[in-house]
Amino acid sequence: MPAAAWVLVATLAVGQRDSATLVIRDVTIIPMTGQDSLPRHTVVVRGGRALIVRRGHEPRKGEWSLPGGLLDLGESLADGARREVREETGLDVHPGPIIETFDRVHRDADGRIRYHFVIVDFVCECPHGEPMAGSDAEAVAWVTAAELDAYGVNAHAAAVIRKGLEYSFPS
Repeated sequence: MPAAAWVLVATLAVGQRDSATLVIRDVTIIPMTGQDSLPRHTVVVRGGRALIVRRGHEPRKGEWSLPGGLLDLGESLADGARREVREETGLDVHPGPIIETFDRVHRDADGRIRYHFVIVDFVCECPHGEPMAGSDAEAVAWVTAAELDAYGVNAHAAAVIRKGLEYSFPS
C-alpha cells in the first residue's frame, strides 16, 4: 500500500478523536481489507482498579495489556471501544475522555513498515458486572497500579493505566 494511503487512514483515525470518548489502545493502521481498520484499546476502571486482559492473539499474544481491537469500518471510536470491551470481557462500559495519543511503527527485517499503530487511549467507567475472558482474551483481571509489574504489563501501557486510574469521573 502506498505511503499516502497509510497517512490518510491515520488522519481519519485521529480526526475522529474530538467526537469520541473511550480508552483506546493500539489503533493499528493496516492495509484496508474492506472489513476492518483501526485497532484500539481501552482503560476500564472501577473502584481504584483497572481491567487488563491477557492477549489471546498476536501481536503480543500472552501478554497482559488493555482490552481493545480492530475498529470496524464506519464505526465510531467510542462504539468500537464499547464493542471490543464487551467482546473481550463481557462488560458494558461508559467512555470518558482521551488520556493519551501516540503512534508505533512495526517494521519487518528489511525495514519495511508492516504495521503502523495510531494509539488513542480513552478512560472508561464500568459501574457493574464481572469480566469473563471472551473472544480475543485468554484471561482478565482487575488490578491496582501497584500490581501492574507482577502481571508484566509493559511500561507504556502501565503509564496509561495509571493515568486512567487517576481520572475522576463526574458524579
